[in-house]
Parts: sequence; C-alpha cells; structure tokens
Amino acid sequence: ALGGGVSGVPAVVTADFGSYMYIESLDRSSGIRVTPGGYPVNTLVAGSGVVKTAENGERYIESSSLKATGSGSVESLHIQTKPLWSGDYLYVPGTGAGQKGFAGGAGLTTVGLLVSTIGQVASTGPTSFTIDDGYGKPVRVPVPTGGRAPGLGEFVGVVGVVSIDNGGSILTPVILPRGPADVVPASNLLRQ
Repeated sequence: ALGGGVSGVPAVVTADFGSYMYIESLDRSSGIRVTPGGYPVNTLVAGSGVVKTAENGERYIESSSLKATGSGSVESLHIQTKPLWSGDYLYVPGTGAGQKGFAGGAGLTTVGLLVSTIGQVASTGPTSFTIDDGYGKPVRVPVPTGGRAPGLGEFVGVVGVVSIDNGGSILTPVILPRGPADVVPASNLLRQ
C-alpha cells in the first residue's frame, strides 16, 4: 500500500516534478518516487500501486489509486556527500527486486530521501553541477528550472531528493532540487 510506508507510517509529499513526485515516511526512514505526480509538497497521501524500476535503475510506485489524507511535513536530513553513495537495499540481481546501490556505495539507501548537504562546486555546466564536501565523492545536482549553476569553486548548500544517475551499469547519486531556492550560496547559510 502506498503511504503505508514501513509499519503503516504515513507518507508525505516532499517534492513534485509534475509527472512524478517523491513521498517520505514522517520518521524519515524511507522515501520513494511515485507516478503520477500532482500533489503539493507537505500533503499526506495514501493509496495503492505497483512497484517498478525506472530506466535509471530507481525503484518507484506506479500509483493505481492515490488520495490526500491531510497535511504534514518532514525536515530535510542533513548529510555529507560521501554517505549519499549508499549501498544495495534488499537488491536481488536475478529478479531486480529491491534497490540497487551506487557504485562503491555502502550503508543504508538514501534514494528517495529529502536531504540537505553543503559542498564546493567541483564542476559546472549549463544544466547541472557537482558538489563535493572534501571526501572525493562528488554528487551531481541539476540546475533547477528558473535557477542558474553556481560558479566553479563556490561553496553552496543544496536541498533536494536523492535520485539516481545511470551511466550504463554504473549508478551514481543525484540530488534533485525542487526549485531555485534549494540551491543557496554557503555565505548566505552562515548568516542565518
């Protein structure tokens, strides 16, 4: 059941990207992509659907019924970039069940979780940039609609949902910001 999460914990929408959205348990222990999208952030949802695997290797729920049940919210989980490179979660290569982890990853899966991190821009381009907090495990961040890529070497804070980049058979983490306000120069964070 969708919104049931683990042990019946309610789920809240943490990001909506139109054709898909992300939901997360209120205790922040798990999150997952859901199609279709269309519910505002902070909406509690419940429903049912079928678990599938997207082309990028990310597990998601294709919803057959979905309804809003109230409102709630979760804080982003502050995490360094290195632990975003998480390992397999109940992954079975023969069947594809579970979530395949990231290349060289270890620990509990971060896929689907709303996170915040801070790091230095290690590379930049017109559609995405990477940040690294000094551990040598950079994470790609797409430039949000209406935003711009920060400059090379700039320190930034990023809030977004952990998803997957699939470079063939190698999976790497990507943080999907929900909008321009989710990419902030670190100097602004220090003044708060």
